[in-house]
Amino acid sequence: MEIYSTNNLIEVVRKAPAPGTFLRTRFFPTAPRDIFKTKKVYIERADDGNLAAPFVIPYSGSKLMERTGYTGEDLTPAFLNPARDMSIDQLEKKGIGETLYDETTPEEREQNYLADDLVYLQNAIQRSWEWMCGQIICNGFVDCAISDNEKVRFQYFGDSFGNKMTFLDGSSNPEYWDGEGTSIYGQISDMANDIDAEYGDLDLVLGAKLVKLVMTDPEMVKMLDAANLNIGQISPDAVSFPGVGYIGSVNFSGKTLNMYSYNAKAKVNGTEVSYFDPKYAAVMPRNGFGATKFGSITQMEQEDNKFHTYTAELVPRVLADPHSDTRRIEMKSAPLPHPYALDSWRVLKALA
Repeated sequence: MEIYSTNNLIEVVRKAPAPGTFLRTRFFPTAPRDIFKTKKVYIERADDGNLAAPFVIPYSGSKLMERTGYTGEDLTPAFLNPARDMSIDQLEKKGIGETLYDETTPEEREQNYLADDLVYLQNAIQRSWEWMCGQIICNGFVDCAISDNEKVRFQYFGDSFGNKMTFLDGSSNPEYWDGEGTSIYGQISDMANDIDAEYGDLDLVLGAKLVKLVMTDPEMVKMLDAANLNIGQISPDAVSFPGVGYIGSVNFSGKTLNMYSYNAKAKVNGTEVSYFDPKYAAVMPRNGFGATKFGSITQMEQEDNKFHTYTAELVPRVLADPHSDTRRIEMKSAPLPHPYALDSWRVLKALA
């Protein structure tokens, strides 16, 4: 049937409403140019070093400025491919919301199951996207476990990224945010002012375990009061994201940050984890921080037994097995979230 064609299902998924994910939507968005027609995707970065123009003797000729900041590389994205089965036994059972006297047929239930399964798989893949984004922000890399003994690491920075992070060592270190005499305001100010002005407006994202410390810290409370903030106010651009709270806008020694808390979770490889580490704080550019690119998906279609290539964020496929009276719906995605610049954000482990 045409309803089960991949092209048709791609359009259904593309137009279906789906819950937003904070990190991916705000910091790793996808533009049309980020969806590639090839299996690999191409990442370009420009870091010109904020160089000023050189002085020269009048009419003596120009001085060449080197193009040392550009890098480009092609990478194979991660690969996601969850699926759900549909059998006659399932279709013959009363569905959720049906009364005992409903005369819904298995054929009619099949359409409901198809719609529900598409949403289920779409949401599951979005959770994986969001988790990848959080890992990249906090660690500079993400490990994608393929099995118990095999994983693929996407690492964008080596030792240079470690130099951009502050890891405070030892439980006796008073610099953790729950330590006596620690200046939370001072540490955030240092992070914000270490980021070059060329990256524009900045956000502060706080892990779940840091919010109470910030809201009860005397210095921070004073700054919040000075800004005449209503702590219960919700920022319009944060309303649509589950788990996100808007704290307020504060000037940190000349850098004004929008402050967000983030406590959403998901089960990754069977373990419930936070998308954003609850002990971490990150100061990040509000615009142009990074992107999520997608590679193409090639698969054989049951309708003609030929290979077809699709350029989309999500590619569903329906497979039927008449011998066992089962139908499987699966969804594929080849995402690669990445930051654009090596030094555009700062991350702090604020609790031991």
